Amino acid sequence: MAQSIQDNRFENSAHSQTAPVGAVLGSEVEATRWGWFPAIALLDACALLLVATAYTLQRNNSEWGAVFFWLSLLIIFTPIAYRLLSSSISRRERIGLVVTLGIALYIVKVLHSPLDFTFYDEFLHWNTASHILQTQRLFTENSILPVSALYPGLEIITTAFANLSGLSIVDSGVFILGVGRVAFMLALYLFYERVSSSPQIGGIAAILYCANSNFVFFDSQFSYESLSLPIAITLLFWVAYANRKPLRNFVQHTLLMIPLIGALTITHHLTSYVVVGMLAVWAVVAFIKNRKSGDWQHIGIIALVTLIIVWGWSQAVGNTTSEYLGPVFRNGINEFSRLILDENEGRELFRSATGQVAPIWERVVGIGAVALILLILPFGLFEIVRSPFQKSFLGRRITRLRFGLLQSWQRYRNNPLAYTLAIIVLLHPLMQGFRLTSSGWEIANRSSEFLFWAIAFVTTIGFLSLKSIRFIQPFWKPAFVVWSSVVFLGGTISGWPPWARLPGSYLVSADTRSVEVQGIEASKWVGNNLPINSRVSSDRINTLLLAVYGEQRPITHLSDSTYLASVFAAPVVGNDELELMQRVDVEYLVVDKRLSTSLPLVGVYFEGGEPNGNNYKVPMPLEALEKFASLADVSRVFDDGNIRIYDVRALHVNP
Repeated sequence: MAQSIQDNRFENSAHSQTAPVGAVLGSEVEATRWGWFPAIALLDACALLLVATAYTLQRNNSEWGAVFFWLSLLIIFTPIAYRLLSSSISRRERIGLVVTLGIALYIVKVLHSPLDFTFYDEFLHWNTASHILQTQRLFTENSILPVSALYPGLEIITTAFANLSGLSIVDSGVFILGVGRVAFMLALYLFYERVSSSPQIGGIAAILYCANSNFVFFDSQFSYESLSLPIAITLLFWVAYANRKPLRNFVQHTLLMIPLIGALTITHHLTSYVVVGMLAVWAVVAFIKNRKSGDWQHIGIIALVTLIIVWGWSQAVGNTTSEYLGPVFRNGINEFSRLILDENEGRELFRSATGQVAPIWERVVGIGAVALILLILPFGLFEIVRSPFQKSFLGRRITRLRFGLLQSWQRYRNNPLAYTLAIIVLLHPLMQGFRLTSSGWEIANRSSEFLFWAIAFVTTIGFLSLKSIRFIQPFWKPAFVVWSSVVFLGGTISGWPPWARLPGSYLVSADTRSVEVQGIEASKWVGNNLPINSRVSSDRINTLLLAVYGEQRPITHLSDSTYLASVFAAPVVGNDELELMQRVDVEYLVVDKRLSTSLPLVGVYFEGGEPNGNNYKVPMPLEALEKFASLADVSRVFDDGNIRIYDVRALHVNP
C-alpha cells in the first residue's frame, strides 16, 4: 500500500516536470475547488423538504406520502453517486459529498419524529440516560433493557452535553448523533482511501456503505450502536494508518488508541466483539501474506490490547451480554438448521406478523438488491485475490489484460487489509439464508452494518474493474448509478418494515406507530400521581412510555425472569395468574383495550419470547382485557376510554 502511494507521488512528480506551467497551476486550482458540492448540497436540502412533505402527507393518510419519500431518497443519493465516479474531482469535494450524503440520510430519520424519540430502542436508552441525570450515578437498574445500563457510552456523552447546554436528553441526543454521523462518514472515507490508496475508491465505497439495511433508520436512532460504529471505523482507520509507521511512532499511536478502544468497549458490546474479531483475522492474514514485514505483529498487538479491554469490561461489568445475545443466536441457528434439514417451512419474506404484504415493487427491488450485490462481488474478489494464481495457467491468461487492471491488481497483491475484507465478505451469502427464518432474521439484519464494511469495498473494486471491458465502457456510469440506486433502495426496504418507515395513525404493537398522544399522556399522569418506581406491568409499548414518561419500574422477563402476558390474555384471573403477579410483586396493571382491535405488527403484544408469540391467529379478546374491572380487591385509578390503570396491591394481601 505504501509502495502504491509512493508510485502515485512519483507519477504526480513526473507529470509536474513534463507538463506546462499553466497546466500544473490549473490542476492545483482544480484540487482546491468544491465543484458540484454546493449545487448538490442545495439539492439535498430541497430533497429533505420533500421528505418532510412526505411525512406530513402520510400523517394525513395520503397515498402520495410514500411516493414522495422514495423520490426524495433517490434525489439525495443518485447525484452524489454519479459525481463520485469522476476521477478528476478534488479530494475536498469527494469528502464534502460523502459527508453530505451521511448527514442528509440522518436528517431523514430525525424528520420522522423531530420533537421526541419514538423508535423502540430509543426508549431503552432514553430510560438509562434519564436515570443518570436523576441519580448522578452510572449502572442504575434499567428493567426494560438491563444491558443498556452496563454499556453507557452514549448516555454518558449525551447527559454530559445536556448538563453543559441545558438542553433536554432528546435534543442533546439528536445533536450528539449528528456529530457522530459526520465523524462516521469522514472515517469511512479515510478508511477506504487508506485501504485502496485511491480517493475515488474511498468516496464510492463510503456511499455504498449507506446501502446497508440499517443505515437510514436503525443506525440513526438514539441507540448505542449509532455511536459505536463511528468509534469502530475510526479505530480501524487508525490501525491501518499506524501499522506502517516505525516502531517508535507505532507505540505512540497504540497508546493513543487505548482511549478510543475504551470508548468503544463501554458503548456497545456487539460492535466491540466484531472489531476484536476483525483485528484478529487481519493479523492472521498479514502473517500469512507477508510475515517478514512485521505488520502482523503490530496488528496482533492492537488486537490483543483490544481483546483484553473488551473481555475485561465484559467480565467485570457487562456480564449479562451472554444472557441477552445468547438466545438470539441459539434460536436463529437452530431455526436455520431446521430449515436446511427441511424440518421448518421458514419465514415468508416481506410479510408482517399480521399478514400484510409489502408492495410488489418493494419485493422486486429488495430481492434485486441482494442479487445485484452477489453479481458484482465475484469481480471484486477476483481482483483482490488474483496474486495466488500468478504462476498458474489462469495467471498467464490474466496478464494479457489491460495494464490499468493489472496495476490495480498490484495494489492489493500484498495488502492484508484488502484480503481481510475479501474474507469477511464471504459471510454475506450465508447471512441471507438467515433472513428466511423468523429467529435468524434479526441476526442477518444486525450483521448488515458490519458486513458492509467489506461489501462496500469489494463491490467498489468489482464495479471499477468492469470499466476495463470494452463493450461496457459506454454504459458504465449510468449502469453504476442504476445499480447503486437499486442496492441503496433495496437495503432501506429490507431493513425497516413499510408500516414503520413513515409516520401515521396508531397501529397495535407496531413500535414507533404505537407511540401516540393518548399513551404518552396516560404515562405522564402516572408519573404525577403514582409513587415513583412503582412496579407496573403493561403491553410492549406502554411499558416503554411508563418507564420514560411515568418514571416507573416495569416488570419484564429480561429483569424478572417472568412473563405476565398470560395475566392479560387469560379469560379470568385464576390461581396461576395470581401466583405470577405475586412472584414479581406487581403493583399496577396498565391495560390498553386497543390491543383487542388487531394482531400485533411485530408478532408479540408484550415481550419477545412470550407464550404464543409470533403465532397469534386472532386478536386478544376484549373480555380478557376488561376482566380486572370485576375483581373485588382491584381498584381502577385511571380510565381514558382506551387505557385503564388498575391498582392490584390488595391482591397480595388477599390472594
